[in-house]
Amino acid sequence: MRRKNFIKRISVLFCAAIIITSFSGCIYMEQDIKNITVVQGIGIDYDKENKEYKLAVEIFDIAQSSGMGESESGNLTKVLKVSGDTVSSALNKVTLEIGKSIVFSHNKVIVLSEDAINTGINSVMDFFLREYRNRSNVSVVVASDCTAADVIEADQGNVSFPARELETLLESGRINGYTTDITVSDLAEMEEDDSTATLIPTVKIRKEDKSKYTTLDGFAIVKDQKMAGKLSLEDARGVLFVNDEVEGGTLNVEDDSLGLSTLKIVQSNTSIETEVAEAAKFVIDVKCVTDVVEISKKTGTTLSEKDSKRLEENAAKHIEKIIKNTLTMCLDEYNADVFGLTRRVWIFYPSFYRENEDSFKTKPNSNDVEVNVEVEIRRTGQGSV
Repeated sequence: MRRKNFIKRISVLFCAAIIITSFSGCIYMEQDIKNITVVQGIGIDYDKENKEYKLAVEIFDIAQSSGMGESESGNLTKVLKVSGDTVSSALNKVTLEIGKSIVFSHNKVIVLSEDAINTGINSVMDFFLREYRNRSNVSVVVASDCTAADVIEADQGNVSFPARELETLLESGRINGYTTDITVSDLAEMEEDDSTATLIPTVKIRKEDKSKYTTLDGFAIVKDQKMAGKLSLEDARGVLFVNDEVEGGTLNVEDDSLGLSTLKIVQSNTSIETEVAEAAKFVIDVKCVTDVVEISKKTGTTLSEKDSKRLEENAAKHIEKIIKNTLTMCLDEYNADVFGLTRRVWIFYPSFYRENEDSFKTKPNSNDVEVNVEVEIRRTGQGSV
């Protein structure tokens, strides 16, 4: 027991040392370590009845945690709940409650609820863009079917720093080809483009035993500063294919003779051609290189040329279906161009755009888009090249 607590204390002191050394020297000319607390994550909800922002703030108190005594809890942080008419006024109450200055340089994630977004996303995010103590590369995520506080309070299996686990989860979405990590600076850049809707990853809560975990759920679509809709993980992948942001992941492809096959995406490249006549038209070409990693009804590691060709065609149809479903949902149902198609018209055909800016001709729908997908199988097993 003593050895376990000793190791835990050493780990905490090590983490604290890293945090301390990464702070700028000017902070410590004015502030002692005993007088600060470090923000790890911020969840923002909105109370419609009282018309105020409700914040859940995960903090790490260096001085207190480094002398934590005999605590058996793996979590080294705690969550404070504050509220205010603005985000900054709510955060100021953290200092009043704990009597210490708060440091934002190690904030990992900002979680927004749908209600908070619907107050105007620029209003919610203004503090994080304007206040110099904030970092621009903090991840932003939307709570799906739960509150932002629920996400911040999830213990992630009672780990030391839950917000850090959430940050890692968002990064994994990009690696697995289902979502992409969006930061404060990314969000500000997207919001400056009036013609393109904004995408923010969503997470939901999963309960297991006594712990609560966050899992990826897809994308939130923000248009005109409000929530326009949500995309599932599969639909989110369609957006990534169109926007040339698929870096990896797998595809599950059905075939009558081979059964369910799994292909690993090695490389994916997307090009988009834009033409205008009476309306804007777009041709999306996706070329995807894959490796076969599993086949349910095939023994051995080799495939016949006929089987490989059929598998490539089925995989191409699978990707094409995903993309077309996503185009229909975003462009037709949500009337939200998350692909930057309208921006392409503005860049390549400025005269046409200006002439038709207020008409339907510059607003693409799924019928204006042609999708072509080509899949190449590079390797069918360990012995193939």
